[in-house]
Amino acid sequence: MSPSDSRANSRSIGRQQARHRDDERRQALRALLMSPLMKSYAPGS
Repeated sequence: MSPSDSRANSRSIGRQQARHRDDERRQALRALLMSPLMKSYAPGS
């Protein structure tokens, strides 16, 4: 395996980790946005 191969491999791993972080952030934002909506639309409120 040449050094350029390992460099490209680590870059793709970094991209996967960044995408995973974006997914977690998006899910956290969605949870934050949805929870007040759920409370305001809950019956009996």
